[in-house]
Amino acid sequence: AILLEIDVKNETLNYVSAGHPPAILFRNNQIYRLGYTGRMIGISENNQYKSNIFSFSKLDRLYIFTDGIFEQFNSEKEEFGED
Repeated sequence: AILLEIDVKNETLNYVSAGHPPAILFRNNQIYRLGYTGRMIGISENNQYKSNIFSFSKLDRLYIFTDGIFEQFNSEKEEFGED
């Protein structure tokens, strides 16, 4: 799971990821991977999650995607994987 809150007025991004593939943030021609902030939901009781708050301007770009994309196959029947 992933939860995002983008505050356009204050230009902030509040980000929580429960084992979801890292979101990709493009800013000023640089790439940032926004990593996990907690374990996958349902693995155990009493999981704790922290949120990370970043600046986020109208020029920034954020890409989120399902982990199912890693399990897709190319034309030679090879799984794409995370690399």
